[in-house]
Amino acid sequence: MKLNKKKLIYITVAILLVISASIGTVFVLKGFQKSNSVQVTTKNTKEQADILKAQALQAAKANETAKAKQLLQEARQIYKDTNNLDGVAGTDAQLYLIDHPRYPAK
Repeated sequence: MKLNKKKLIYITVAILLVISASIGTVFVLKGFQKSNSVQVTTKNTKEQADILKAQALQAAKANETAKAKQLLQEARQIYKDTNNLDGVAGTDAQLYLIDHPRYPAK
């Protein structure tokens, strides 16, 4: 009788270990899935900001300063929202250059 109780306890412990390992695996996989979706979203928004910045530079070259400023401000906000300090600094520099031309127009 004692032997049967020992076997029952061992089987129960083994089943609990298998269940806990399965649950742990599910949580780990869900964690990876969430982190991948966050990275993709961040990448896409950085790419969107980069596109806006490139469009703004094209507008500035075409002397469309109002459009360039608007696009740079949109890009700056995206960079700020995604904690991209390099992007914020770059757009701030471009906005400064638009607001303070090197040589005044004659």
